Amino acid sequence: MTGMPGAHLIAFIQEVVMKNRFMRAAKMVIVSALVFTACGGGGGDNGPGSNTEAAITAFNVTDPPATGTIDETNHKIAITLMRGTDVTALAPAVAHDGASVSPASGAAQDFTNPVTYTVTTAGGSTQAYTVTISFKALMFADDGDGVKLWVSDGTEAGTTLLKAISNDRGEIVSPVAMKGKAYFRANDGTNGYELWVSDGTEAGTTMVKDLNATGDGNPRRLIVMGDSLYFFATDGTHNNVLYKSDGTDSGTVPLGDVWVGDYTNEGNDPGEMTAMNGRLFFAADDGTNGRELWVSDGTSAGTRMLKNIEPEGSMSSYPDYFTAMGGKLYFSAYDGSMSPGHGYELWVSDGTEEGTVLFHDIYVGYGNPNGNPLWLKVMNGKIFFSAKDDYGQELWVSDGTAAGTKMVEDIVPGSVSSGVKNIIPMNGKIFFCAYDGGTYGHELWVSDGTEAGTTMVKDIAPGSGDSWPGNSPAYFTVMNGKLFFGVDDLTHGCELWMSDGTEAGTRMVKDINSGGSSMVSQLFAMNGRLFFIAWDGSHGYELWASDGTEAGTTMVKNIHPFSHAFPEL
Repeated sequence: MTGMPGAHLIAFIQEVVMKNRFMRAAKMVIVSALVFTACGGGGGDNGPGSNTEAAITAFNVTDPPATGTIDETNHKIAITLMRGTDVTALAPAVAHDGASVSPASGAAQDFTNPVTYTVTTAGGSTQAYTVTISFKALMFADDGDGVKLWVSDGTEAGTTLLKAISNDRGEIVSPVAMKGKAYFRANDGTNGYELWVSDGTEAGTTMVKDLNATGDGNPRRLIVMGDSLYFFATDGTHNNVLYKSDGTDSGTVPLGDVWVGDYTNEGNDPGEMTAMNGRLFFAADDGTNGRELWVSDGTSAGTRMLKNIEPEGSMSSYPDYFTAMGGKLYFSAYDGSMSPGHGYELWVSDGTEEGTVLFHDIYVGYGNPNGNPLWLKVMNGKIFFSAKDDYGQELWVSDGTAAGTKMVEDIVPGSVSSGVKNIIPMNGKIFFCAYDGGTYGHELWVSDGTEAGTTMVKDIAPGSGDSWPGNSPAYFTVMNGKLFFGVDDLTHGCELWMSDGTEAGTRMVKDINSGGSSMVSQLFAMNGRLFFIAWDGSHGYELWASDGTEAGTTMVKNIHPFSHAFPEL
């Protein structure tokens, strides 16, 4: 290049510089592409924070109304609803910045277990999100300044005072969920005990309707059928009025008075509210025919006595233990002890008067003795129950036919009763409390529906002592395939126990009150844990939780720091 003119030299230098810049830019593009590919930007299910082009930007449920909290770092979405809300067919609205999302926005999904939503971009890149629904429960508790309404998600921080209303009438009326809100009885100190509703916030906790302007409406027997809440209440003139409610004041209307007597008389208070085939079945007394089987289709005209099973004057049939199976209602009832009566036996109804008939006369004999069918529970298309004949009160089963209705096993041979009670299904078997005749006392038993498969699970109270598993108030509760209950092994007092159905897998979860009985009660499962009320001997009766392990069984919160909170769930 020696002797190159100045102008040509300058042009040459500029050309070299431009070529170098182009090469460096090309290298940067190649390196960037390699890095992008290595980080998963080219498609597939990506890790946390990896794909901003395939993101869910909003996740909302409209019925019941709830907004999901999106954790973009871990690609998780959380929604909290009131305990008892039906989550088997929720249709969330999903907003995203991709080309598509699966399942589709607005498509109904069963959220009993976590559901995965996947967003896909136009280029084929994807991002998965796990959606989990958890619950919060209402309870009345005393914090030292009176009984008030509290809400809890099962954590100490999430257990907070909701509103200064109370429910200290004595009888616990558990909240019932409908469309994501909880309905319950409460007293605000001005209107008496009336129907209230809560969405879990203070602002959303209000009285639905003042049912009795002159006193207590005392709503009770709350049950949801379809899109409506049904219950009995007192309107100031009539004591047992059946109401239907859509959750609003104007939409809470009476369907008819079925009894003008005193609701405090247990025999007169309507009970056994059961929904089947779009109709409500219950036991009630109209003051003329005694306590009989009633039905309602949700209208005043369609609310009536279904059948006068015990037709003699004002005598009652006392229908009880309502259980639906195969589109029919099975129950216990008394049609009289004199012919043509059969005593207290097993009945069935298809919802019509002519289709309400004696299903099986279990105890046939002189004087029409009572078969006494109790504790009816359905499992695998069969009804299991406790009944009595010449062999005493034992475990029975029915497939819905008279021929298929029989005793499973005579646990105590002969006419002595084993006293089968507290029946509950779990993992394809029936668990219950029974007595073997004197060797072991009242203990935990299990049955697969056959004589050979009906055995005692464990002698919890050694020898002839009685542990009485499943008795009130620590009823059997199933969680994560295990049976939980309160029981006294005659050593540790009444404590929390669990069973997987085997002797080795039946054990005390924790000796909560090492110096006495914790008296566990009001057991229920929520968010994969068991919740209950217990007393540890130091903090009073408070809310506890357990994951089934000793270490994972702890008090949720010491609501009353100086005495008993006595939570009512």
